[in-house]
This record gives sequence, C-alpha cells and structure tokens, in this order.
Amino acid sequence: MSSTQRWPEQGWAILQLCVVAYFSQAEETVCRLRWDPENPQLSKDGDIILGGLFSFHSTWINRQETYKHKPMPLQCTSLNFRGFQIAQAMLFAIEEINNSTELLPGVSLGYKIYDTCASITRGVRVALALANGDPAVTALSETPCARPAEVQAIMGESSSSPCMAIATVIGPFHIPMISHFATCPCLSDKTKYPSFLRTIPSDYYQSRALAQLVKHFGWTWVGAIRSNNDYGNNGMAIFIETAQQLGICLEYSVSVFRKDPPEKILKIVKIIKASTSKVIVAFLSHKDMDVLLPELSHHNLTGYQWVGSESWIFESETAAMDIHHILDGAIGLFIPKAHVSGMREFILDVKPLNSTSQKLFTEFWEKLFSCNFKHSKSSAGNQRECTGHEDVTGVQNSFTYMSLMPIFYNVYKGVYAVAHALHNILSCNKTCNLKMQLDPLMILQHVKKIHFKTKEGDEVYFNENGDPAAKYEIINWQPKENGTVDFVTVGLHDSSLPADKQLNLQNKVLFWAQNPQKVPLSVCSEKCPPGTRKVLQKGKPVCCYDCLRCAEGEQSNATDSITCVRCDPEFWSNERRDACVKKVEEFLSYEETMGALLTAASLFGTCMTAVVAFIFFRYRQTPVVRANNSELSFLLLFSLSLCFLCSLTFIGRPSEWSCMLRHTAFGITFVLCISCVLGKTIVVLMAFRATLPGTDVMKWFGPAQQKLSVLGFTLVQVIICILWLTISPPFPFKNFKTFKDKIILECALGSAVGFWAVLGYIGLLAMLCFILAFLARKLPDNFNEAKFITFSMLIFCAVWITFIPAYVSSPGKFSVAVEIFAILASSFGLLICIFIPKCYIILLKPEKNTKKNMMGKGGISHFATCACLSDKTKYPSFLRTIPSDYHQSRALAQLVRYFGWTWVGAIRTNDDYGNNGMTTFMETAQQLGICLEYSLAYHNLTGYQWVGSESWISDSQTAAMDKHHILDGAIGLSIPKAHAEEPVCRWRGDPESPQLSKDGDIILGGLFSFHSTWINRQETYKHKPMPLQCTSLHFREFQFAQAMLFAIEEINNSTDLLPGISLGYKIYDVCGSIARGVRVALALANGNEVFSSSEAPCSRPAQVQAIMGETSSSPCMAISTVIGPFYIPMISHFATCACLSDKTKYPSFLRTIPSDYYQSRALAQLVKHYGWTWVGAINTNDDYGNNGMAIFIETAKQLGICLEYSVSVFRTDPPEKILKIVDIIKASTSKVIVAFLSHLDMDMVIHEFSHHNLTGYQWVGSESWIFDSQTAAMDRHHILDGAIGLSIPKAHVSGMRDFMLDVKPLNSTSNELFTEFWEKLFSCEFKWSKSSAENQRECTGHEDLSGVQNSFTDMSLMPIFNNVYKGVYAVAHAFHNMFTCNKTCNNKVQLDPFMILQHVKQVNFKTKDGDEVYFNEYGDPAAKYEIINWQPTENGIVDFVTVGLHDSSLPADKQLNLLNKSLIWAKNSQQVPLSVCSEKCPPGTRKVLQKGKPVCCYDCLRCAEGEISNITDSITCVRCHPEFWSNEKRDACVKKEAEFLSYEEIMGALLTAASLFGTCMTAVVAFIFFRYRQTPVVRANNSELSFLLLFSLTLCFLCSLTFIGRPSEWSCMLRHTAFGITFVLCISCVLGKTIVVLMAFRATLPGSDVMKWFGPAQQKLSVLGFTLVQVIICILWLTISPPFPFKNFKESKEKIILECALGSAVGFWAVLGYIGLLAMLCFILAFLARKLPDNFNEAKFITFSMLIFCAVWITFIPAYVSSPGKFSVAVEIFAILASSFGLLICIFIPKCYIILLKPEKNTKKNMMVRGTPKSS
Repeated sequence: MSSTQRWPEQGWAILQLCVVAYFSQAEETVCRLRWDPENPQLSKDGDIILGGLFSFHSTWINRQETYKHKPMPLQCTSLNFRGFQIAQAMLFAIEEINNSTELLPGVSLGYKIYDTCASITRGVRVALALANGDPAVTALSETPCARPAEVQAIMGESSSSPCMAIATVIGPFHIPMISHFATCPCLSDKTKYPSFLRTIPSDYYQSRALAQLVKHFGWTWVGAIRSNNDYGNNGMAIFIETAQQLGICLEYSVSVFRKDPPEKILKIVKIIKASTSKVIVAFLSHKDMDVLLPELSHHNLTGYQWVGSESWIFESETAAMDIHHILDGAIGLFIPKAHVSGMREFILDVKPLNSTSQKLFTEFWEKLFSCNFKHSKSSAGNQRECTGHEDVTGVQNSFTYMSLMPIFYNVYKGVYAVAHALHNILSCNKTCNLKMQLDPLMILQHVKKIHFKTKEGDEVYFNENGDPAAKYEIINWQPKENGTVDFVTVGLHDSSLPADKQLNLQNKVLFWAQNPQKVPLSVCSEKCPPGTRKVLQKGKPVCCYDCLRCAEGEQSNATDSITCVRCDPEFWSNERRDACVKKVEEFLSYEETMGALLTAASLFGTCMTAVVAFIFFRYRQTPVVRANNSELSFLLLFSLSLCFLCSLTFIGRPSEWSCMLRHTAFGITFVLCISCVLGKTIVVLMAFRATLPGTDVMKWFGPAQQKLSVLGFTLVQVIICILWLTISPPFPFKNFKTFKDKIILECALGSAVGFWAVLGYIGLLAMLCFILAFLARKLPDNFNEAKFITFSMLIFCAVWITFIPAYVSSPGKFSVAVEIFAILASSFGLLICIFIPKCYIILLKPEKNTKKNMMGKGGISHFATCACLSDKTKYPSFLRTIPSDYHQSRALAQLVRYFGWTWVGAIRTNDDYGNNGMTTFMETAQQLGICLEYSLAYHNLTGYQWVGSESWISDSQTAAMDKHHILDGAIGLSIPKAHAEEPVCRWRGDPESPQLSKDGDIILGGLFSFHSTWINRQETYKHKPMPLQCTSLHFREFQFAQAMLFAIEEINNSTDLLPGISLGYKIYDVCGSIARGVRVALALANGNEVFSSSEAPCSRPAQVQAIMGETSSSPCMAISTVIGPFYIPMISHFATCACLSDKTKYPSFLRTIPSDYYQSRALAQLVKHYGWTWVGAINTNDDYGNNGMAIFIETAKQLGICLEYSVSVFRTDPPEKILKIVDIIKASTSKVIVAFLSHLDMDMVIHEFSHHNLTGYQWVGSESWIFDSQTAAMDRHHILDGAIGLSIPKAHVSGMRDFMLDVKPLNSTSNELFTEFWEKLFSCEFKWSKSSAENQRECTGHEDLSGVQNSFTDMSLMPIFNNVYKGVYAVAHAFHNMFTCNKTCNNKVQLDPFMILQHVKQVNFKTKDGDEVYFNEYGDPAAKYEIINWQPTENGIVDFVTVGLHDSSLPADKQLNLLNKSLIWAKNSQQVPLSVCSEKCPPGTRKVLQKGKPVCCYDCLRCAEGEISNITDSITCVRCHPEFWSNEKRDACVKKEAEFLSYEEIMGALLTAASLFGTCMTAVVAFIFFRYRQTPVVRANNSELSFLLLFSLTLCFLCSLTFIGRPSEWSCMLRHTAFGITFVLCISCVLGKTIVVLMAFRATLPGSDVMKWFGPAQQKLSVLGFTLVQVIICILWLTISPPFPFKNFKESKEKIILECALGSAVGFWAVLGYIGLLAMLCFILAFLARKLPDNFNEAKFITFSMLIFCAVWITFIPAYVSSPGKFSVAVEIFAILASSFGLLICIFIPKCYIILLKPEKNTKKNMMVRGTPKSS
C-alpha cells in the first residue's frame, strides 16, 4: 500500500546510530525517559498484550520550528475512518480469540493501539513506546534497563514507508510486526527487516501482474504515474523492469505526492496532454489519486484508459470523487474479496470506542454522526447536538462502507497468526502454560512457521520472506445509470501458477474508456502485419518503429517480425509478403495457347506429310512419282514427318530423356531430310551428265550410292550427337535467374560446342544443297526438280539465319518457341516446295502424269525411265532427271512411318538475386509471366535509507524541497513533544573531542576518516553500547588533513587575505562511518559544552563557520542533510555523486571536485570513442557508485552502448557475492569493464580477481581509483594493466609537499591516535604501546621521514590535496569579502551561516598557482579531467600516463581530446581491444536485431538488389533511384548502364557495316544500270521502275541506321515511318515490274491493247498510289499517338533499356501489315508469271526475292515479340537488311551478271527471241 510521507530507505542506519548516540562512553546503569510519555488511544489489559499502529488521522499541522525552544506536540488533523475500521477489525479478532475455547484457552489477549497520524516520526516514537513502555521515571534509581517487551507483537502500519522505519527500529528487538496493507517489495528483505511480516502480497507480484495485464491487452505504449514514496517508487520500478522484458515502453513516468505544489501537478497534466499513449498505469496511493483527480477533472482529461494498483482501484471514496468520469473503465488489481461472519456488525458497533481518549472519541463521534457535543470546541449552530446515543443504522459514509473488507480480513488473519504462534509456544491443549517466559525471537520464529485455516476456510502461512501467497482479483470500473461505479471482478491473477496460466480473464463484458465496448489501442507504432518487418525509429524506444515491407523473395509470417526471411529458391513471396508460395514452373506446355498452336502446327505438318506420302504411295507407279528416285522421295517424306514430330519433344516439362532427345533427334532428322534433298539434287546433275555421249557417271551414283550418301551424311550427325551425349549431354535445369517469380524449366545444353556443331552441320549441308540446286536450275523443265529444291533451300536458309539472333535473344520459353517455329517453317518449306507441285499434277493434272509427256522430245523428263532412251543415236536431245530403269529397278520403296517426338520447352523463374533488386521491373516481369516479389524473417538503483537528525527530519521545507525524492523513506529523531516549555538545554550524550584542533578568531571544521573501518559488534540493547572502535589507520586522510592545515597556516601568515584574522580548526576522525560522521558534524555545529540546569538559552552561534570534508559521497549526503537546515557551508574535496548537486536537498553543500554527472558522461564518451559497444559494468554499492553508474548507463544508451551485465559490490559484502560477480565476468563475452568503484572497493575486488586470474580485460575507471598508487601496488597479477580512465588534472601547490611531510605538528593529536600514526608511519613501537612486539624496533619520537617510502609519502593524489586547499581558500575569500578587508578586517560583523554560505557561493579567485576557483549554481566547479592510462614499466611499477583531456565546458564534439601518445591496452597490447556484441555491419548491409537481446546484438543482412546502405551499422537499406542500381558491394548506387543498340558495340558496328555495304552495293548497281542504261537488259521491264527500285532499296538500307544509336524523339518517329514508307515504295516498284511482265505478255497476244491501260504513266501512278496509302497510315500514327523515346526500367535490373515506345501498337502493325499485304500480292503475281518466256521474264527473280522477303518477315514477328531490349531492334534491322539484300541480289545481280560478264546476251536480238512456252 501507499506511504504517507516521503522518506529514503538509506537513512535508517543513521536513526539507529542517533538512538545509540544518547549513550555516553561511561556506563549508565539507570534509565531515564527522554521525552513525555505516550498514551495509547485504545487499550485493554490482558495476559498477553498486542500492539497496534493505525492512522486515526491522515495528516498533521506543519509548524516552522526555530529550534530556540522545545517544539510543541504533533497536532493531528483530518480524521480517517479507515483507521478506525482497521482498528475495529483487530479488536474483533481479539474478542473472537478471547471467546474461543480452542485457541489460547484461558489466556486473554489485550491490546494497546496508537494513532500514528500518518507520521513516520510519530510511528517510530509510538513503536518504541510499545516496545519499552512509558513509565515516567524522573528520579535516579537502580531500575535495570533490560526488561521484557511491553507487547509481544505489533499490528500495522498500513503504509510501506512507516513500516520500513518502524521495522528498522524494532527489528533488532525481534518483535514481530505484521502489516495488513504495506506492500513495498523492499520489506521482503529479511536482512534489513528481520521481524517484519505481512498478510498482503508484496508489490513485486502486483507490479509484474499489472505488466502482464497491460501486455495482455496489447498496450505497448503507456504512461506511468506513481506516488513519490517507497510504495510508488519501488512498485513502479518493478513494473518498468517487467514491462521492458515484455516489450512494453513507457512514454513518460512521473511521480506525484499529495503535498506537491500545484505547479508540479499542472506539469503532470501537461505531460499527459502532450502524450500519444492512451493508457496510464497509476501506481498511486488512494490519497495521492484523490489529490490528482480534481486537477485531471479541471482539465477534462477524459478518454484515457487507467490501469490501477490495489491502493485506489477498489476505493469507493475515489470513485465518488470522480464526478467527471475521468476513471470510467479503469482496470486494476485488488486483494480477493473476503467475508468474515460477524465482522461487519462488530465494526459498526461503535459504542466500545468510548474507551478512547475523550478528545479523540468526541472528534470521531461528531464526524461519524455529523453532530456536535456541547463541550466541543468545534460546535457550530448549523449542526445538531450529539447525545452520545446515536445509532449508526442509516448512516451512509466511509465508515459504514465495507468495500475494504479484504484489508480488514488481512488484519484479522494477522492477529490469528500471532494467536496460533502463542498457542504453540504455550503448549496449549485445554489450558496453556502461562508460566513460560515469552521471548520476542521465539514468538517471531513461531509466527513465521504457522500454517492454519481461518473459520472461512482461507489458508494462512508466510513464505521465507514473510509474505503470503500472491493472489489478486482483476477489477473493472463499470459506471451505472445512477452515476455510481460498480467494481466488477472480471478475472483473477495467481502468481503461484506457471507464467502462462497466471492471468485468467473471465467471460465478462468489460467497460473501457472512450468506446465502452472496444479495447482501446495504445501503441507508439501499430503492429507490423505479416509481410513487413520492424525498423526502429532512431532515438526512440523499441516500441516506436516503422513497418517496412519485406523485399521481393522475402516473407514474414508473424506480427511484429524484426526480420524478413528469404524464401527457398523454389519459392517466392506472395503479394502480401506473408508466405512463400511455390514458384510457377514455366515451360512451353501443351495447355497454353502458344504450345497448343505449335502442337497443332506440328501435327498438321505431320498429317500433311502423311497425306502426301499416301498420295505418292497410291500413285507410286505413275511417272511423276517414279521420276527422280521415288525411294529418296519416300525417305524424304519420312524424315519430314520426323522433323514435324520432333518439334513435339520441345513441348512439355523437360526431363532427362527429353532434353537429350530434342536436340539430337532434331539434328539427326534434319540431316536425314537434307541428305535426301541433297541426294535428289545430285541425281538431277548426274542424270544430266549421264545423257552426254560417252559418259557413264550414273554407275558412280546409282541408287545404292544415293542411299549410301544419305546414310553417310546422316552418320556424321549421329556421331556428333553420340559424342555430345557422351561428353556433356543436355540435362533438365531449373533456371532461377531469368525471372524472379518463376522457375524456368529448360534444357541446359551441357556442351554448347555440341549444340552448335549439330546446328552448324545442318547449315553446311543446307548450303551445299542450295548451291547444287542453284546450278541445276536451268536444266530442261520437264526433267528438272532442282528449281523446287532451290526454293525450299532458300526458305530453309532464310529461316535458320533469322533463327540464330532470335534464339539467342529470346528469354525462357520464347527461345523454345522460336526454335520450334524455325523447325516447322523450314519443314513446311521443304514439304510445300518439293511435293505440293507434284501432288498438284497427280491429282489435278493427271494428263501430264504420263510417260509420253515425261519422254517428250526436246525436253527433260523427270519420269521417263525406259533404258532405251539412253540411246543417243536415236534420241540425241533426250534428257531425264530420273535414273534409268536399270537403276530404278534396283531401288526399293520404303514405307513411311510416324514417329512421335516430344518438343519440350523450359520455363523458369528467377532466383533471389533478381528477386531482391528487381522491384522497379515488376510490370515487365508480370507481362513475361514473372512471379511477384515476396516479402516473405533500471538498473534499479535501490534507494538509500536516510537516517536524520532532528534538525531536518520533521522539517516540512526540507520535504518540499525534495523534488528528486532523495529522502523518500527517511527516518530520524526529533525533539520530543512537550506540553510545557523546557527553557534549558541538556547534553544528551557524551561529548566528542576533535582529533586535531587549534583556536582562532574563526574556526573551520574538518571531517576526515583517519581510520577506514571499525569493529562490528552485535548489540543486544540490554545495556549501553560501547563506543565505536576504529581500526585500519588510513594515511590518505592524514594527507587531506595536512593539506587543510597547510592552507590555514598559509592564510594566517598572509597579509593580503584576512589580515589580522586567525583561522582555527577542529578536525574529527569519522572512521569511515556515516553515523559517526553525522554525530561529529553536529558536534562541530553545537559544540561539546555540557550545561547543567540553568537559564542558559538554547540558541547560540554555530561553533564552526564551515566544514571541510567528507571524502566520500554517502557520508556527505547524510551530513549535509543534517547540517543543511543550519546553512553551515560544507565543502568536500572528493565527494562526486551527482545527487549532491541538488540544492533543494543539500542547500549548503559545495565541492571543489567535479560532479560525477560529468565524469559518467565523459566515461561513456570515452568508451564510445574506442568503439566499445558491449561492456560490463561494476560499481560500488553506495551513492557514489550507484548514482554514477546510473548516469553512465543512461548516457551509454544514448550513445548506443549496451551493458552485458551491471553488478554492484561493497567492501563488506560476503565472499559468496564476490564469487558470483567473478562467475558473471567469466561467463561474459564483453572484454571491457567499466568500474565505477571507490578505491577501497577496488582494492578488495583486485584481491579476489587475482585469485581467479581474471586477466585480459580492458578496465575503464573512475577518478576514485584510476590514479591511486596503492591500488596499482596491490595489482601484483597485472589485472589492471592498460586500464584507462579519468582523473582530476594534475596540480602543484608550492610548499605543500614539504609541509605535509613535516609530521611533528601532528603531535597535537590525541595521544592514542598520534601513537598509532607514528608507529605505522615509521614501522616502530613505543614502549607504552599495547601492540608492542619484539620483532619491531622502538620508537623515539624523533624519527626522520627521509627515506620512508609508503602511502603517506606518496604525493600522487596532489590534485585532491589541491581540492582541499582550494576549499579552505574559498571560505577565506568569502570571509575576506564579508569583513570588507583591506589592510584590516572588520571583525565586528555578526557572522551568520546563511550569509557565509552566500558569499562562498559567489567567490571567484585564482590561487597562487593560477588555478581559477568558483562554484556554479549547483555548488560545483568546472568539470575537467585528464585521461589516464596504466602503463607498466620494466621494474613492475605502473606509470600513470596522461594520454588525453576532457573538458565538459566545451561543445560536445570538442570535449574529448586525445593526445598523440601511444597507449598500452590489456595484456600489454598495442592494439585497441575489440568489445562488441556483434561486429559492425559494413556498408552494403543492414542491422537486424537478435530477438530477446540488447540493441547492440544484431545480425548483418546484405541489402537486397537495388538497395544500398553507405554507412556502417545502417538499420535499413535505401532503395536506389530508378535510374540507378546497387553495385556489387551494395554500398553505392551507380548509374545504370543505358543500353541501346549503339554504333560502338560489335553488333551495332556489324549491322551498320552491312547497311552501308548494302547502300554501296545498291549504288554500284545503279551506276552500272545508268552506265548501260541504253542496253536492252536495262531498258527491259521499265528501266524507270528499276532506278526507282534501286533508289528505294538505298533508302531501305539507310533507314536501318535510324534504329542504331540513342533513341530520340525524332529518331523514334523516323525509324518506323521511314522504314514503312521506303519498303512500300520498294515493293510498289517490284509490284509494278511484276504487273509489267504480265501486261507485256498479254500485249503480245493478237488483238490485245492492254499496255495502253498500264503504260509508264500508269506504272508511276500505281507506285505513287501504293506509297501514298502508307504515307497516310504513318501520318495518322504520328498525329494520334506517335512513337516516343522511353526508358525501360523493368526489362533488366541493372540496365536502363533506351527504346522507342510504339505509341500506338495499331499504327505499328498497320504499317507492317500493309507491307506484308503488298509483298503477298507481289509474290502471287510473280508466281503466276514465272512460266513466261525466259528471255523476257523477270518474274522468276521477283518470285525468289518475294519468297525470301516473306520468309524473313514471317520469322521476324515471333523473334521481334520475344526478343528483349536492343535485341528486338537488332532483329528488326536484320529483317530489313535481309529482305533488302534479297531484293537487290535476286532482281539486279543476274542482270549485272549479263551486263558485265555476258554482254553477248545483252542484245535486242537476244531479248526478242521467243522461247518455247513451257507447258502449263
């Protein structure tokens, strides 16, 4: 439960000391009451008395004490009904036990109950009254001090802070104290509170339960408000610790106390208003909540979800105050409801309370019944008169409200626990043994062991910490219609269950803030959904983060994932990035449209071949079939069937056999096919040669040789394929790289050499066949099959030449489709060109299929086989292309069979390489079937207990100034309250004499620890404790005292400073004891004069005007707290705790050493400078270490430094604790230890660490030990070698060393101290010394210090001595200013401590050595440090080397300044040690936190493709601009290479060369034609069209250049339009020439005048007309949606493809389609004109050219569509050039041949000869 007064825990040791301080050094055998007796408010006699401490009043009147007279008694106010209820519960339990025959039969329990008025001081006072009794002993007697305790147990107090104070005081007496509502976890510490027990669970469990409750509802961003006392501070500290473990962050954490000024409350309101969190965790006492609630209501702070502790969550008064519904929907924990039969009625029976003091009863009765007694001072006319017989029935107020029945029940259980213990001790059966001597310790032990059940069935027992089982109900505030609040139990929490079962929410409807039915949301950042990962926001708590979508190929399937996990290569992230889905396996399948169409084409070709074979078989005896070797014809048809079928092997899922089959089968069947064609071509040539006289060539190439040639050619390909399959065969391969979201199943070539060897061999045979067929084209028609073979080979070569660039540039399944298209196109070309003309004759022209027709004279027969026809004497002009029957009869026909080959394509998806970087190419990837990218992988500084003197312990101003809650839980002694004035002062203890003193006009005090420790004695408190026995003489403090004496002597001898004024001193030895320090500080303030009873006034000036010391922080805190109210300046030379800068707590404290605030921050900066982000920490467990380490940890977190461990140690700790620390360090991975230790604690740590040989660690030290030569001397095992740390800058004070080494003046010390000092200094012994031993020489008292080497002669701490020196001078300068000294001083000035303090604060001077001395507003000097490095020398001594400076007054980036000196590190290494949890993430990676570990522990993940990080330890990767791409290291975005077909690259240069070669070749042809323009060959077929055609061909060649180079706006518009227009112009000319041929033939017929309708004018118009249509199409295209330059970022990850977007695809295909239409028309007309007379006929050349043109452009379409980037441009250029060369060569080269090489044929006569028309 809550505390009623702020009081730090660490002060309670002082209280015990102050209690003891009343005893003198001599025995005092009598006891005197030191204050007025205290009478209980409720009491009853009995055999055994129980005590009770309850707050019948909740506050008291604050008075400003002047300490000039005895303070008045505490005046309590604000009657508290709850205190009466709790007291009634105790009385009920006692009455029930007294009436019981089973429990303590025959034993009556009595009670003494006191009102503590919610005052800790009064609580301690009345607790001692319960322990000692209150007999008013006024005369000296022989009454012994030792007697039994008055009560056997104490019930109460309700709050934690009073319980801590009381338990500290009565703990040594072992009197059990059982609280019903004190919940602070600190009270579980049995070493501090050995006799404390409670019947309410510790807040340790409540705080953890509240954190679990907050986590359960998903509130990870909350505010926190706590009571500023032990209850709130300790409870909230545990809540924060648990919250951090559960991932809950606090936006703010503020404290409040009911006595805080309105400004502070308003500040809290502003913090809440400015916050973004919607949940407030309030660990408040109900009184503090009652103070805070009106202010919240005034500002209308509604809509916040409150989470409350048990102190207020079930408080009906708080609910009644909440008229503005601020707390509606609040949820929290409370003690489980309880019912005790008869208790309610007993509590409401208030008549027995009349046994209270008359004044208290009157006050209670009047408030209960709202009436006034006649004799009451508060009587008012507006209230009715009390009769004393009022009935409580019908009264409605907080006394009659039983909502706190669980708390009353706790009181009940506590009383019963004591009763059961007594029952066991007294061995009760039917009667009890009352003669047994009751001992408090025995009672305590039995109470701890009790285990029973109450009459209600509840089990009562205590664990080893004196706590009960921790169970809570979860309470929800649900407002009712009448405006009241219903406390609804909505769940349970049982801390004894496993962690996952502790919280149990029932199926009840909860009421929430804002939206009553909806759980409020309170997060700094929304949960990161699956598919994203958390990235912490820089400089904010871990709950504040951004959610970054997982990269492609990564996924996270959990909420709030801190990393994305990369998918397996065969999987890809889905669109949401929350799962890895199996990649689509892409291959050319039968199910898709393209696969189905190609399959249909393959089957159609097979069927068509089968039909042709059937026709040939059906008509196998006819001349047409039998001509030109029918066996080769059937073998060719069979091989064509296999060619069509082998394309099927490319379709479907690639397998091992299909991969090996597809290319080998294709290669062998095509070679077989071409071998047959080649055989047929050779037959034609051989047959012609055979007809010549005297030749017998056919015997060398008969049917057998033809078959062998086919077999031989095919066998070569078979051997190539076998070698390929043997050495490195094709195999199925999953291609993950081409596409991100697909797996392309394809056949890897195995050996590329094998593939291209197969393909090259086919090309070789095809070219050979084409050449032979071309040579045989002029043989007689009837006998000649060569012209059809020439056509077929022309198509074959055109298709496969176009195939190569298309195949290389096409991705995935498109390369397979291109290969299938090439197979089918070339197969259809062979089938149609060779066999369809013959089928036409067989089926449609049977009259020509006769032997007679085949044997026509003057002709060449292709099927006349009669051997007689070989007789040249008879048939000299007869030729044939079919072998003679001699050869034909030996040929056997082969049956055509069908063989099913699978044509398998492979489609694959790209792997994670493409996945991470190709987000900018997603659209193109989707168009190509690519899968989407996936996204998927305090230090609780425990408070110190303050024990204070009466000077401040009850001072309300001091409490009001304690804004940082340093003194929370303090306890101390106050002047006893008295009803009568006590005008005299008495000395309450033995006087304290200073160890060093000297009179003077002004006295300065000094506090130094001449001894470092003392002998611990176990006090029984049955007699007066012995005086403190100090041990372990400490030379260092003698040095400090000598420095003070030196400064005083120097000032006294000065004529410039305080002339005529002498300074004296009183210096005490505090022995390292805080308690003794407080005692002697008070002695310095008050003096030691012992006054007898007289009229001497208590008020007198302070004995000293300023105090020098103490050395350590904790004593300074205690002493300055005590003397602070007197404003006596206290100047420390070595107390560095940052807490001492708080002038509200320590108003008179100053120091000449910087605050640890600066040192801690400087140490953190030093650690950061060397890159140590993973360190251990060890600190002294006192104010110096705890506060210094707290600031270090806070700064370290800001700088990104993590602590692996943080442990505390104190020199008096047991060995087990030190060993535990050693084990922690051994198990750690950090190699740097930050040690914020005092030199005494470091000496102890070094000793233990040396025993365990803990070397190799880099130590970073505070100023307390880093420059300490004693510590260095102790480090014999070199544990600290290479240590680095901060020290006060070196100093030199002239004359100080000599003064300090002159020890003779120290003889003025007390004889015992001087003897001890002298003996240790010179290692000798005086005769009278008690420690005399034979092994040491005798001291003479005249020893010389020369040659002595020990810590007293070591001047390494001269900077600290200088601090003492500067402190004395600061006080002297203040006096100098106050006395307005010039040559003399006005010493008549009345010295006031406050005035002296103000002048000291304002001093600003320089010492004789030039050091500037001044204090800032906090009483601190400027913070400057030297950086010290421990460098061992050869002789084993450590050299403290200054390697740098730190000046906190400079800007942050200039504070740390390291000198150019070589440093020595741990293990004498020259290299800076490494101490990191994780290595730095280099540029190109990002940090991903390791789950459950500090932020310094992380993994480094490489940035995805297209992302970079260019700094070390980057927390995220930044995506590059679309025009940039990440480099290989991922640490920079490099500009993407702009890819386009350029003139510089090989492919562009070759195409440019081909274009220019074509242009030049055209120009040469044009020149030849112009030169011979009058010749018949040129003039034939309209020479004007020829020149126009040559001009258009020149434009065609040149227009290809517009496709090369960087696309621009004009080039994009020009390339397709220029290409379209020039090609139409070209084909229009060819079309015109074809029409001219037809018309010219018609014109030769009798009566025909057709040429007049198609003369030169009409030819020109036709060309113009055809071209004009294309011009119009292009104009419309450029007008509506013209092509434009476009940067394609999607096609390639690492390149920008500069291309021309079509603008309108319709326009592009319209241009291309129109060209195709004219080309087909031209081809048809030329084909019809092919049989016209040769000498006049140009049509056959046009047919060839158009055949090439159509084959090229038909192949161009799939190749263009499937080729990426610049390859599509190259394919288009190739098509333009190929078709242009085709036209140029086919039409013009034959004519040039005649013009240049056959001029005899270039005559009109030759041109006019009519050849015999070919048979139709």
